[in-house]
Amino acid sequence: MIEKIIDRALNEQRKVYIFSHLHADGDALNSASALKKYLEANGVDAYYIISKVVGPFKPARNIFVKEGLCVVVDTSTLANCDNGEKILRANKNNIFVFDHHDKPYSGSLIEEELDLPKENVVRVPHATSASEVLLNDFNEKKISPKIATYLLKGLISDTENLKYINSESILNTLKLLSLNANLEIAVNALREGGSLKFEVGISKELLSAEKIDFGGAFGIFKMFDNEKVNILNNEFGVFNPQRQVKKLADMENCAFWAFAAENEPGKFDVELRSNPSCGNFNVLDIAGEFGGGGHYNASGFTVSAEDGFSLEKIRETLIEKVSEIAKKTDKALYEQNSSELEEKLQKIMEKTDYLTHGTTPKDFAEIYNLVKAGVHYHKIRVKPKTYDQIMFAFEVLSKIPESVYSNQFTNLKLNFDEEMLKYYQDKYNITEDDVLGLIDNFKKIAVPYVEINLPNGKTTNRTLKINPPREADFYR
Repeated sequence: MIEKIIDRALNEQRKVYIFSHLHADGDALNSASALKKYLEANGVDAYYIISKVVGPFKPARNIFVKEGLCVVVDTSTLANCDNGEKILRANKNNIFVFDHHDKPYSGSLIEEELDLPKENVVRVPHATSASEVLLNDFNEKKISPKIATYLLKGLISDTENLKYINSESILNTLKLLSLNANLEIAVNALREGGSLKFEVGISKELLSAEKIDFGGAFGIFKMFDNEKVNILNNEFGVFNPQRQVKKLADMENCAFWAFAAENEPGKFDVELRSNPSCGNFNVLDIAGEFGGGGHYNASGFTVSAEDGFSLEKIRETLIEKVSEIAKKTDKALYEQNSSELEEKLQKIMEKTDYLTHGTTPKDFAEIYNLVKAGVHYHKIRVKPKTYDQIMFAFEVLSKIPESVYSNQFTNLKLNFDEEMLKYYQDKYNITEDDVLGLIDNFKKIAVPYVEINLPNGKTTNRTLKINPPREADFYR
């Protein structure tokens, strides 16, 4: 379909306007970037239409949609399309869609809402990212290393650093590497950390997340009212806090988690997630009932007070629906005995620090063969942590004082004396190894140097660059 768009843009002297979903994530930004670069490399004037400044992208002005071609990427419904009202001005024959989201049980897809010609839509629900959809529509001979790297960043982003992949996405990763995509740049882009201030702010809030048991498993619910959203925005630089739902992705025996944020007064953005290895709830159908969309294990929706919704009503409705699903669902973790094939995959994960360092095409090829042979990839890739381990980390981060987190270049030295260590061990049933393991939480935090010390002399550290460390006091 991309060649059709290029031919029409050149022959009819039209510009191309690229749209993606609200609150654009890594896949939306990178698939839009790859599409823009691909079109420009073929002589087409292309513009990414976005509402807010994100990285190098700024809100476009003087958009003449009626005179151009509109291409929507990574977006399943018109309501979830950033600047979607502008698309309504275009002739339906001039609108194209590249997407990987599935149709919910109830609700319509954007192509149905706009009554688009079938030949103007490439929808691949089994793809793990919109970037993969574009990859398989582009002419490989025209894909530069830069475009390939954009597509790889999108794939890695939407699979949570390759946690949620299938055999086809592994093949697409191999294809992008063969096109000279830079794996190191792609992985590092995802690893680029937020500020310590950001992590302290969101940790303070996540400590109060609600835990609800569903038989053999549990769910987590967190609601952010507009007052909390404004505090997170203004004091900690945390925007769209519902997007931080990803911070609970590795929680052991957590079947379902939902974050809802009142980012604007009376408007509620909701993110839903479920665990493929525990219950495997279909959150796409839940989101679809509210006019949202997404995937089986990751979906979202937006509702408003005008429609009779409040945070409490959202919470109560979700708990009711999840409880109904839980009654019919096996919530136990998949019980699989360790096998020789699983051990091979485990060795690859350990060698590459779970695909974040030094992963080669040969490694991906071997992973592909193991997945095709039936190895439970997600079970081994995720490295689940217990509820207590995750809440312990949130509490430690939440107690870092402003005098420390306000300095973006600060180095951190966390000293646990015997009294403090006993407090945390009693409260969270953690070990000394769990305390030292806190160092992993700083992999995505922009702190140059972190050191953790126990009263028995055990210590660990992580270094980007070394400056004299500052002591961080904690208060129980």
